Amino acid sequence: VFCMEHMHADGTVHSHSHPGEMNRLESVQEVEKMLEYMIHHNASHMKELDDLAEYLYDQGHIEEHDRLHEAARKYEEGNAILEEVKDSLK
Repeated sequence: VFCMEHMHADGTVHSHSHPGEMNRLESVQEVEKMLEYMIHHNASHMKELDDLAEYLYDQGHIEEHDRLHEAARKYEEGNAILEEVKDSLK
């Protein structure tokens, strides 16, 4: 297991750990918890990307704005899949 600390755009700092090897998982419930964490974590990154995109738009970087919004939507699509998998495990 490794632990990583990082800062979000709003200045909050937190750390989290991930299983280093999937064979260390001991239950499906652990997978559900990890998926739930990832869903929330990705949502935070979506917000950050949207905020960065708006800043770029205000600076006249329209194409870059559009690409960052596109990236944020990809997180959203991924989260929908993660949510489906998590729900199917219950």
